[in-house]
Amino acid sequence: MKNTLKRTFAAIGATALTASMASMTAFAASTPMANYCDKQDNAEAKYDGSYWVQPTAWGSTKIDPSSYSANGPEVKIDKIEVDASVAPNSIQTVNISYDGPEKVVSTIAFHILWDTRMEVQEYRGNQVSDAQDALNGFSTQVTKIEPGLVSVASSAGGNELYAGKIYKMQFKLPADAKGGDIYPIGIRYQYDGKTGDLFYDENQSANGKLHMAYVFTQGIENGYIKVTGGTTTTTTTTTTTTTTTTTTSTSTTTTTTAPVDTTTTTTAPVDTTTTTAGNGTTTTTKKAAAATTTTKKKAAATTTTPKSNSPKTGVAGVGVAAAGLAIAVGTAFALRKKED
Repeated sequence: MKNTLKRTFAAIGATALTASMASMTAFAASTPMANYCDKQDNAEAKYDGSYWVQPTAWGSTKIDPSSYSANGPEVKIDKIEVDASVAPNSIQTVNISYDGPEKVVSTIAFHILWDTRMEVQEYRGNQVSDAQDALNGFSTQVTKIEPGLVSVASSAGGNELYAGKIYKMQFKLPADAKGGDIYPIGIRYQYDGKTGDLFYDENQSANGKLHMAYVFTQGIENGYIKVTGGTTTTTTTTTTTTTTTTTTSTSTTTTTTAPVDTTTTTTAPVDTTTTTAGNGTTTTTKKAAAATTTTKKKAAATTTTPKSNSPKTGVAGVGVAAAGLAIAVGTAFALRKKED
């Protein structure tokens, strides 16, 4: 009997939730919703609790989420790392788990977002499947809204939520997935003034409302699929310019032939000699004029030979030899005259 009532309450809760989600879906379809997980910038998308709006049905008294005693986020999405060698076109399973007080929640409604570079996979026509180990006795409805956005709602006839995996999704990574790529998956709160996302107990008690306010402001941790590894090749081209400077040192060899001084050779004059023979013949030899041979001063000869040219070849002392030859010729001439 107890189980029958439980199933009946669950069915009633699911029907009410279905009507609520139908209204929510119509709202989402007519009002653009920011998908902060679809920036495609390869960065983790932290959960954004600024979308929280306290439902008007709660009255004017504001509930302070910080007054809820918790040790951290209670709803967490897997953070998966995939090596670059197997990432392209691979299918990855992402779980959404609950880690908080058990049997205090009867109704859940989330909007789930993801990076549309990934292709969400369907299981029996649904993009999200529930995990029965945590959602014991819950009925789940999934509504597709737009690429990268789906709403999921689960309800039970009582507070039946346990700690563990509550939802599961599968994504196919793109063919060009590479090391350093990050594909975020997250949750955001949505409320249109009448209906919105939910996370509280069957009696909608004060503690249940506080719990819900905490979860949607700071109790959710988004996840991602990150591609790791891969070889990043950086090619550095270094251009070395070698400047060769050739300095040709030219030595100039200057050869100076010493000047020949003017040499004057004077042959002493021969006096006139008169000789009278016995037969009365007189021979008179006239005085010969002094013979003077003058060798003029020869200018110094300078020969400049660049180092790169073959040195010039000369005979040293030619000027001196020519002078000596002139003297010898002059002397011989004088002696011949004397003999005559």
